[in-house]
Amino acid sequence: MADEKKKAPQQPEKKDEQSSIIDRINRLANERQSILRKGSLGAAERRRIDDLTRELEGLWNERRIELAARYRSAQPTDNDRMGL
Repeated sequence: MADEKKKAPQQPEKKDEQSSIIDRINRLANERQSILRKGSLGAAERRRIDDLTRELEGLWNERRIELAARYRSAQPTDNDRMGL
């Protein structure tokens, strides 16, 4: 029973964490899209696009790790996060 009590609070946190990652992905993707719609970009905009793209790639990787862990019925480990 003690294990059930420990697991119960973790489920909502996982959902919040997943929602948080998806929310961040959406927010950054929208920002990147709005910059790209401007057309000709200056150096600052190109740097921001590069930064957003790198951050989005990392967030999508994190999301894939979480989904894989869910299907394995295990928590992602640091080795999973590092691609090992």
